[in-house]
Amino acid sequence: MSGWISVKDRLPDEYESIFSRFYGTSRWSSAMFKKCSKDVIVAYRRKDGQHVASIAHTIDGKWSLPNALFVEEVTHWMPLPEPPKEESPCSKME
Repeated sequence: MSGWISVKDRLPDEYESIFSRFYGTSRWSSAMFKKCSKDVIVAYRRKDGQHVASIAHTIDGKWSLPNALFVEEVTHWMPLPEPPKEESPCSKME
């Protein structure tokens, strides 16, 4: 599984959210979160046993996945690749 990182080894790095400054104050809400990761590719097993890959991120150390009700277990993740670099229209005129 080249490039894949086991969730047993580590989770993606998380960064402070815009809400973190309100933690511990009267402005804090249960809908806020302290930290989150960038989007990554995750491999997970659904409750029906099917293995699936998708885009997800973590929020305060827990996975936030689309259709989370059907997710049994996230097993691996990897960073998203860099997008391709396209030539600018000006460079084609040179």
